[in-house]
Amino acid sequence: MKRNVSRKVSRALIPLIILAFSNITTMQNANAAIFTETFGSSTCSIQTPDLVITQNGTDISYNSAGLRNVYLSTSYGTSFGMKGCNINLYQPLNSVLVTFPVSSQPTKFWFYAGAVDGGKIHSETLTYVDDTIETFTVKNTDPNAGETVTVTGNGKLIKSFSLNAWLPGGDYWFLDNLSWDTSALPATIFSISISTQANNKGLVSTISATSNNNGRVTFFANGKRIPKCISLAISTSRTCTWRPSIQGMTTVRAIFTPTNLSDSSATAQIQTIVSRRLSVR
Repeated sequence: MKRNVSRKVSRALIPLIILAFSNITTMQNANAAIFTETFGSSTCSIQTPDLVITQNGTDISYNSAGLRNVYLSTSYGTSFGMKGCNINLYQPLNSVLVTFPVSSQPTKFWFYAGAVDGGKIHSETLTYVDDTIETFTVKNTDPNAGETVTVTGNGKLIKSFSLNAWLPGGDYWFLDNLSWDTSALPATIFSISISTQANNKGLVSTISATSNNNGRVTFFANGKRIPKCISLAISTSRTCTWRPSIQGMTTVRAIFTPTNLSDSSATAQIQTIVSRRLSVR
């Protein structure tokens, strides 16, 4: 009788040892490059596929130059540090929205700004893929020479930026050679762990997943989706409860799908032994 009790105790300890470890997967986004939009030389247009620049929802390529607002032009193409085609911003009354291609959303971008009137500081807005925002400034020490404006997004992917309307006194300035860097895209770091408190058949265990990216996670046990643990939103961590229905070795797996499709998906799994329930119902 004492031998049987001893075996039960040793079996109950097995999950505690195995579950002390979690599986961690790190995947680096393979899309690493620097892109530059020159807007053309003699024929002006946006050269980069899926780069969208609009004002009031209208592509600036089709804005009428007669409105003297925001448009592509070779005017002043050799002045203020400009080369060839550039964006003319003639006292814009409405913001200009620049949206990066989903396939090359950056953590950093820069552009050449010329003829920003001396003493004027433009306050602009950048938007991350998680829809949080920050501001940055555009100014020229020497308006005739122009200068490069560099914006670094604190390690997060940038979805778009806005050149906001400039109302106090107006301004007429130029933007050229918009460039962005995807070489520092963050890796997807994803892990899974299971609580050791009650990993027995019919009793509730807690499964946890962590990620450094926003997205959704689905949990599986031996290849089958765990009820109420399907497509759960995750930003940093997410837990769900699991009530094992089968004894023996079980593979618990989690699949992460990023909100931003240019990020990496990831999978993590862990093996555990589901013991026979010892308590009486």
